[in-house]
Amino acid sequence: LVYSNINIKPDKDLFARINWPSSLSLAALDPFYQRVESELSLQAMPEGLGLTSSKVMHKAGREVGANIITPGFSVDWDTCKLCAECGQGCNYGAKLSMDKTYLKKAQEKGATIRSGAWVYVVEPTFSGYYVHFRDLKKNGQKVQIKTRVVVLAAGALGTNELLLRNRDIYDTLPAVSATLGKGFSANGDFIGSIQNCSATMEAWRGTNVSAVLGFSGKNAFTVAAQGGNQSSMEVIAAMGQMTGKILQFFGPVVWRHLSSILPWMMAKGALSQPVPITLQGAGPADRCISLFASGQDNANGVIRLKSSGIDITWDFA
Repeated sequence: LVYSNINIKPDKDLFARINWPSSLSLAALDPFYQRVESELSLQAMPEGLGLTSSKVMHKAGREVGANIITPGFSVDWDTCKLCAECGQGCNYGAKLSMDKTYLKKAQEKGATIRSGAWVYVVEPTFSGYYVHFRDLKKNGQKVQIKTRVVVLAAGALGTNELLLRNRDIYDTLPAVSATLGKGFSANGDFIGSIQNCSATMEAWRGTNVSAVLGFSGKNAFTVAAQGGNQSSMEVIAAMGQMTGKILQFFGPVVWRHLSSILPWMMAKGALSQPVPITLQGAGPADRCISLFASGQDNANGVIRLKSSGIDITWDFA
């Protein structure tokens, strides 16, 4: 998961546009949004930072009729060095992530936090549950603890896999609904870049996300301008922008083997420096910025259990 410190509350039109249950509306959820805002100490980006990428993207947004969205940032601005490394993990302690907010408060109230614990069985008892997990810090040693309440918060993929295994393999949760794993959709995310911009962007100075633009209408979507440190932006700028025909040819092949290709490339340092050849659309790093767009995809995906993990069938278009 990637958390870049930005938090945006949806507008009420979203709930009307999508077939949400009637009990879920902005009015019903607003108290919880306010609680999150308080817990994460959300603030708008301070004025006077003089971030080039923010100014350029806001100007471009106004010219095309986009809504300029002001997100709440979970940042300690007194500590922030504007190094644009929020997504990778802040080296200066300015990012108000879980270890500084919810987990910290839970620990202060007596909670025990176990990292490296891979849960595989949740077993009901007369007075609560047994939770079975492997301690990855001790070579996968099996551990069992008893608790009154279990809250599953392993994300859309992890929670579904855990429930599927307990219902279909371990038979500890046989009453879990048959709709488990159905209706899946990701965030509707698309990744792109602006290359050879007419204005200097300096995407390595600022927060990881320097500007957010909203586009309304039938196919509404949101675009975030996302930077990174100078080295990473040099790599992205050197990749250029391949044509659709090239991506259509190589995309399906690469996608099937992506879980093997990416670790290999990282181990070889292939993503730590610009490619040695000039690719189509490549340009200078100071005139490049990444784009991260979130729209709405079909929620018709199905998560199924496989021996090696889970598999998803999803007609997202």
